[in-house]
Amino acid sequence: MKHLRKFNESESGECSFEDFKDIMLDLLDEFNFNYDFHDYSSVEDGQFYDCWIYIEGKEEYAIQDDIPSMNINFLGFREDQTLPPTDDPEEMNNGGLDECVSSITGNIESLYELRDNLAEIIKYQEDCKKLFESLKIINTRLLTFSNCVHCGIGFNDGELRITFEMDNENEN
Repeated sequence: MKHLRKFNESESGECSFEDFKDIMLDLLDEFNFNYDFHDYSSVEDGQFYDCWIYIEGKEEYAIQDDIPSMNINFLGFREDQTLPPTDDPEEMNNGGLDECVSSITGNIESLYELRDNLAEIIKYQEDCKKLFESLKIINTRLLTFSNCVHCGIGFNDGELRITFEMDNENEN
């Protein structure tokens, strides 16, 4: 993202819901993330707009345990119990060794799949980095509006929430 284009914003210097959406869409147009907007400007407890950006990565690698092992420690007693611990060896037999070969083969297949997906995973991470870098520009811009108290950010399980908090005009 080189520059965010300026919009014909309201003469009063206040950010309308449409202004907020335009500014956020200018940022989001560059990415392939899904998003939703909500207007809570008429809520009594606090007035704000928000944008939910869904930045989930590849589902098959959602948690660290889903990433294939980079070594063969998974053969050990503490992992899948294919081999007994070194302090209590058992009799070696072809069945046990076949199990080891099968486990390693399965892990190798998972590593090949991971290798094939790495370009997509790296692109996703680069997009996330670029999104957060761009949010600094967005934050600076949104803070210039006269009705902005502050902008908020929150994240949970691939859902990023950006809020534009406004003065509650009903408070005295």
